Amino acid sequence: MENFIGYIGTNAAGKDGGIRVVKANGETGALEIIQHLENFDIPCYFVTAPDGKLMVSARSNPDTVSPWRGMVASLRIAGDGTLTPVNAMPAVCESPPCHTCLSPDGRFVYASHYREGRITVYSLGGDGALWGPIQVIQHTGSGPHPQQNSPHIHYGCITPDGKYVCHVDLGLDVIHVYKPDEHGILSHIQDVPVVRGAGARHMVFSKDGRYCWVVSEMGCLITSYAYNDGVFTLLETVPTLDEAMMSARKASSAIRLSPDGQMLLVGNRFVDNIGVFRVNADGTVTRTDNVPCCFPRDLNFLPNGKFAYVCGQDENCVEIFSVDAGSGTLCPVYPPLPLPLPTCVEFL
Repeated sequence: MENFIGYIGTNAAGKDGGIRVVKANGETGALEIIQHLENFDIPCYFVTAPDGKLMVSARSNPDTVSPWRGMVASLRIAGDGTLTPVNAMPAVCESPPCHTCLSPDGRFVYASHYREGRITVYSLGGDGALWGPIQVIQHTGSGPHPQQNSPHIHYGCITPDGKYVCHVDLGLDVIHVYKPDEHGILSHIQDVPVVRGAGARHMVFSKDGRYCWVVSEMGCLITSYAYNDGVFTLLETVPTLDEAMMSARKASSAIRLSPDGQMLLVGNRFVDNIGVFRVNADGTVTRTDNVPCCFPRDLNFLPNGKFAYVCGQDENCVEIFSVDAGSGTLCPVYPPLPLPLPTCVEFL
């Protein structure tokens, strides 16, 4: 029986907050909490290093007397998957960063700031300690939707070829594409447009690096692109919901790709379901189902692809689904795991 180590963050503070380290059973999907890292307030999203020895997390610091309430923190991952904090650096913003990503060599951290529309860059030493920020990029502008009164950087990732850093801007409906130098400093290359007024939120690349998909929050849309050496070519935009499911209050959240690259999942909040999509050979996608689920803030596949876990933030639980790749759907397999305000889930 193969087990997997996972990490679940929460939008809570103090003893209810922090990160839960879980062991997931690869055959049954069952979760067992093996560590609760308390008083690690509001770890919104985190990323683990490729070697599995370090985690970097966006987090809050609600008790600080400083004006900088946001922080970027590093944690050491032990052989059994448990966590030990290393250090944290201020995020020079009045609110916490919402997302972090790591350079391919693990030397630099790129943090996304939703409210301020900023990107901050940190260096990461061989001992796992953060230093910086060494660069702060402030975006300007606005979009047509009421939620787009300013830039809102919601997500960052590295292109699969390792050449560029992409940051998705919900306020401007673009992918900001940057090229890092040897010191981690970013230079702006281009802005790739996404559907105007729809609120671009998160993105994911295909395993071979030839395609990527962006989910838009307010529009509940997936936009598909072909990708080659920094060039993004628009393929299509499709809804994450049936027309009958659309309502005045709807908001897509995270987008995740299955380990085999054949399936995409998208969370749809307020209408409370998960959009399930089959990935076609040309990079387009076909929606196969919308599976009921309570307020899916984030979701992720188990590395063996057999199960998916969904953070039902407003329902204070993590739901567990088996993955039926053949029919393109998910099936609930257990009662949800109770957790206060879960926001993100990652696996080693």
